[in-house]
Amino acid sequence: MLRRDFLGLALMAGVTAACRRRPPAGDVGPPSVHTAWVGYAGTDRAPDVEPDGSKAMRADVATRLARIDTRTRAVVTDVALDAADRIGALSFGEGALWATASSGAVLQLDPTSLKIRSRTAIPEVGPIAAGAGAIWVGGQWGIHLSDRSRVVRGEPPADRMVVHRVDPNGTRVATVPLGFVPSFVVTLGGRVWAVSEWGSTEPALVEIDPATNTVAHRIPFDGLTVVTHLTTGDGAVYAASAPGPAGNGPILRVDPVSRHVERISLSGREYRTMRVVAGRGALWVSGDKHDPVLRVDATTGRRTEIRRCPYGTEVPMELAMNADGVWVTSSDRGRVYCVDADSEEVDAEIQLPGPTSIVAA
Repeated sequence: MLRRDFLGLALMAGVTAACRRRPPAGDVGPPSVHTAWVGYAGTDRAPDVEPDGSKAMRADVATRLARIDTRTRAVVTDVALDAADRIGALSFGEGALWATASSGAVLQLDPTSLKIRSRTAIPEVGPIAAGAGAIWVGGQWGIHLSDRSRVVRGEPPADRMVVHRVDPNGTRVATVPLGFVPSFVVTLGGRVWAVSEWGSTEPALVEIDPATNTVAHRIPFDGLTVVTHLTTGDGAVYAASAPGPAGNGPILRVDPVSRHVERISLSGREYRTMRVVAGRGALWVSGDKHDPVLRVDATTGRRTEIRRCPYGTEVPMELAMNADGVWVTSSDRGRVYCVDADSEEVDAEIQLPGPTSIVAA
């Protein structure tokens, strides 16, 4: 009897501990699979020197792919990629892991073994997002660099100013004209969103209707000149922007139903937001060179610096988030950092030389 009571108490304690780690009820999204996938170079990377003397690093240099168990903070699968399959962007959804490849293809990968299931040929592949019943792949024009600058090759043709729709079976079924080259594509609540090309003088968010494969709405971002990132979380679409004459560039929150745009202004000194993820009622932000990683209150804009997390360098620090934490890449340091969302501190470092992309679920 005593042994049965002891087991019951132990089980109850385990349930209580699990409940303490559960995200708040306000979080919106699919159940976590407690995994992060990281594309990385496999070697420490030195920046390329551009013709004007500036330093930048090629985005399409991931020669390896790793799977991290985000509960144990350990790499559980690590594979080398063929030269033609160097990975640019990653997305998880519709039952698989998806990646853009330097050969001009969309790869479908088994999320556990990381073996390639299928290839879909698409020239000049750019951003990718899996959701709303398909995989959505933006066109690309110019040479992307990892600091998101661009070497332009003249005016882009119409077949680059599009989002391609790929079915989960790997068949390309539709192409949606946008009138601009998309720099980011995301999905939320059965909708697809794309933002104007990085550096556009009139950035805007467009909503794609998956039922008709057409642009359903266009939401202008008045007063902005540069949108540096697009993401979803806590039931909204978020767009990061660069600083302007009035100070820090705001982070825009877009309600996907009403399409109302709310500006979240960052407090404090000038900060160039490069990446953002949303969850647990906050925004988690990485900046430009010499900027810290921040937690930003989604209501007040008050920011808190994440302790023990490195500052930004020549390469933007990519971000991802799931139920187990916020995941931050540092290419210069060859690390992936896990930030505990409750303590707002780094609680793990994983060595992966030259990380270039990350997605978590």
